[in-house]
Amino acid sequence: MTALRSTALRQARQLACSLCCIGALLGAPAQAAPAATAPLTLGSFGPTEGSRLLRRAQEAARHRNYAGTFVINLGRSMSSSRIVHFNDGREQIERLDILDGRARRIYRHNNVVHVFWPATQIASIEPREPVGAFPTPWPADLELDTERYELVQGGSDRIAGLDALVWTFKPRDALRYAFRLWLEPQSSLLLRADVLNDRGELLESTAYSDLQASVRPQTQVLVQEMRRLTGYQVTRLQVERTDLARAGWSLRGLPAGFQLVRSVRRPIGEHHATPVAASATSAPAPESTMLQTVFSDGLTQVSVYIEPFDPLQHQRESHAAMGATYALSRRQADWWITAVGDAPALTLLKFVNAMERLKP
Repeated sequence: MTALRSTALRQARQLACSLCCIGALLGAPAQAAPAATAPLTLGSFGPTEGSRLLRRAQEAARHRNYAGTFVINLGRSMSSSRIVHFNDGREQIERLDILDGRARRIYRHNNVVHVFWPATQIASIEPREPVGAFPTPWPADLELDTERYELVQGGSDRIAGLDALVWTFKPRDALRYAFRLWLEPQSSLLLRADVLNDRGELLESTAYSDLQASVRPQTQVLVQEMRRLTGYQVTRLQVERTDLARAGWSLRGLPAGFQLVRSVRRPIGEHHATPVAASATSAPAPESTMLQTVFSDGLTQVSVYIEPFDPLQHQRESHAAMGATYALSRRQADWWITAVGDAPALTLLKFVNAMERLKP
């Protein structure tokens, strides 16, 4: 696997499952909790009401205070993380501890993410991505394209000792996978999310192994933890918002049902992060950045990364899969384009082919 393909696939996993495979959701600031809603029932939602179901789960994950451990099953590998999420109506913060492999601790405070690497005493600060992450693995505030999915109710089940109701988002075409969700009926929290291929085979599953669905918020405790940076080398990831035309690109047509969520320029590799003592407002140099565009149909997410072609690094066109996430790279003239997402290879190829360089 080439360095770029490996990097892009890791970034795809981060986007699909949160900065290192899971976090908690949304890019919205803390808000007062919404009015109480009736418990979920299997008859609560019709075949075309998938958006309403997703909003219920998203609101629960945003406003509830909870703590638990979840496990990600990618078929050939598994990993687990511990999450604590608080929202006191003024601030929203969560702490994510990666329990396998290289130790990492991640704080997501309102619209900023802090990542700590204890072994190397390195910490990074970066903006929160407006994309989905368990326990809401779909973009915040983006309506589901109900013409692309049929909502099918399942039965009842139990996850992590809690009652759950099951729904499946069944795709109406071959451009996307099916998603099966388990929700706790009283809180509407998502307990498990599966991704299935067109044969109904499990590609990936994320589920709580234990969960406290209601805990006392201790927002300031986590904020104070996050601010303990003594002994750490702190860097700030510079991300510059842009649009396709300004970046020199256009779209020849998107796969049906998808829309552009955002476009940014981001550093190529961790070594381009800026020391926090340096200017926090300076934009990264174009030659050290790649263009990232994020697309979604309200449930499926795809990112497209574009960078200058490098014959030493980009030796051949490639593809790779990890769980439900697929990565596909192609050369286009002087550019190297990689599409990644929880979608079939055909969908990613359509995204790569849709990118067109504007003439000077």
